[in-house]
Amino acid sequence: MEKSFSEAIAKSGLTKDEQKIAEHIVRALNGFNKLEQTHPDDKEIFTEAIHRLQTVLGLRILRRDYPEFWLTVK
Repeated sequence: MEKSFSEAIAKSGLTKDEQKIAEHIVRALNGFNKLEQTHPDDKEIFTEAIHRLQTVLGLRILRRDYPEFWLTVK
């Protein structure tokens, strides 16, 4: 990971385990974008899926920091 991303993720509110997952997500997107595309919609669909994963990680921060509003169900 490049240094600026590492610095940013350290201040993200993510736990260390969540940071590792976020790094894997970025690597997956970068790796996918290097592949030869087999369909014109591939990149858009893959990027939308990546954004969904990032949303879930962001919601974990909200649930931890604001549990009175962002309900946690275990």
